[in-house]
Amino acid sequence: LTITGTDLDLTNEIIFGGNKKVSAFVSKTATQIVVVVPADAQDGKIKLVPLSGVEVESAADLIMVVPTITNITPNPAKTGANITIQGTNLDLVTSVVFGGNTTGEIQTGGSATAITVKVPSNAIAGAVTLNTAANKSVVSSSALNLVKPAISSIAPLTLLTKEAITITGTNLDIVDSVIFTGNKAVKITGATETEIVVTVPAGSKS
Repeated sequence: LTITGTDLDLTNEIIFGGNKKVSAFVSKTATQIVVVVPADAQDGKIKLVPLSGVEVESAADLIMVVPTITNITPNPAKTGANITIQGTNLDLVTSVVFGGNTTGEIQTGGSATAITVKVPSNAIAGAVTLNTAANKSVVSSSALNLVKPAISSIAPLTLLTKEAITITGTNLDIVDSVIFTGNKAVKITGATETEIVVTVPAGSKS
């Protein structure tokens, strides 16, 4: 940020919105100060503080940049998998919040125009919100939909309780539980993308 004025060489400290203080400058002369804006600075007036301690406040507010979202792929997305968010100023993003108020994991290697984020396993369909350290946020204009598991076959279809069945299909690796008639639920571990093997619990009905 470049600040121009008079007697600026007297400045000892600059206070940004959010009470973020900076005392190290890129350069400083009587008519110009160049300073790096703190990542967590917020909207508001800036204050120049000389050694005398008498603060001088800017007439206008300094407004922090907000990221923009132009595209999210893939959509629908798969929980536990990555999505790519494209837009501008995405290098400012510090957190990505999905439907259900779940926070995704931002992957390394992002840029100002694209970031990769891992969708939480417990996310639900809905808008995606990007937050910055400057207390700014932007919400996607359209919802991020999520893929659903699909069953293609179950075998065997006739058996006793406490025996195993094999369910085949697609996206079965995101299944959390299988519920049988009689409201008997079984938590699932070790499923693959195309197959679940589960033991029918006692008390299940046809």
